Amino acid sequence: MNEWQKWMLVLLPLGIVLSISVLSVFILMRIPQYYEAIPIIVGFSVVMGLIAVFVRVFLGKWAL
Repeated sequence: MNEWQKWMLVLLPLGIVLSISVLSVFILMRIPQYYEAIPIIVGFSVVMGLIAVFVRVFLGKWAL
């Protein structure tokens, strides 16, 4: 496995989680009563992205 594939294993789950959070923020910005939920969703998605990256790195190290 070359270096590019290792970086893709790390960045792919982070990109998926962040794109879902950006989509949900854009959807919620159109509904005024959900404005207070936007920081919660952003924080949750950042935490989930970091967890996904750490799990992927550790599982990738064991798999490699």
